Amino acid sequence: HLIVNVLPNKNIESVDVLDTLTSTLTRIYAAKYDSASIDTLSIPGDIFISDIQNYDFITDGFNCLSHTISWTQMDFFYGTRRRTDTVQYVYSPYVYNNYVPGQRSFQSTGFALSGYVYDGVFNSILLEINGYNIFNKNKHLIQSVTSVNRGYQTNFSYRFNAKNQLTEMDVSNPDGTGNFMRYKFTYYE
Repeated sequence: HLIVNVLPNKNIESVDVLDTLTSTLTRIYAAKYDSASIDTLSIPGDIFISDIQNYDFITDGFNCLSHTISWTQMDFFYGTRRRTDTVQYVYSPYVYNNYVPGQRSFQSTGFALSGYVYDGVFNSILLEINGYNIFNKNKHLIQSVTSVNRGYQTNFSYRFNAKNQLTEMDVSNPDGTGNFMRYKFTYYE
């Protein structure tokens, strides 16, 4: 069971998982806000990657342009080390709506570590459709995501039908060798 704690302005403050067998509550996300905008998103992580912090969010007023991510990494050769990266976003001219996956900034936790775009364990798209958010909604669809320190770049491409509805979205491998995800959208009238 997921327990979502929401502020009065519909910003998500935290997300916990309740283990119904043991009644154990485990925090998976915690967000702090400066006014109505995200300041810090904290993710506990696990044994090997822990204390994940997303911060220093820079926007142009419409889209998140970049942010910093830091984490503690357990390495068998070097012990425990603190790592940092900056994730940058470039946007397409296409307008974003709440139904397109892979468009939120917190995908970058997995991205900075591996180069692959993830929505994570907690996929908030159903909450976003109903107006609950961690991040302010971007105005445009993402064109590319780049890890400054690690050099990963993942590109997004979009196809639309005659009614200007998104029909396909491809997400490339971080090394540019091809697609690793393809989404197809169907509309019902």
